[in-house]
Amino acid sequence: MIDPDSIHNKAVRIEKLLTQKFNVKARSLPAAFRKVGRRVPKHIHAQAGVLFQAQSFVGNPKLARRLDAQQIDKAFRDVQTHLIGIDPVDHRIGAVLGAVGAAVFNLLLFSVVLLTVLTWRGFL
Repeated sequence: MIDPDSIHNKAVRIEKLLTQKFNVKARSLPAAFRKVGRRVPKHIHAQAGVLFQAQSFVGNPKLARRLDAQQIDKAFRDVQTHLIGIDPVDHRIGAVLGAVGAAVFNLLLFSVVLLTVLTWRGFL
């Protein structure tokens, strides 16, 4: 039999990791994963789905018998390992560098177009 407190503790740990890594605040684990969206791969969302199902089944004794403790533990380990490996500072740096790169590209493109137009008009 699966202990309801252990399922709840695992869900709380995953929610805390999501808050630390992605600054996501949600009332439940499924809501937190919806907010994270594509920042987490599909297979991690699938493993989180196992935890969601376990969380909803554990309150009902007949449904709780259908749960596989090994599958739940594996899903928890996979999600936890992935979330621990995420560096939020690196994500922020990547986002800033991406925005700066886009701005520089647009500035270069604008200057090439401007020089081309000025050359065609005979100002250069």
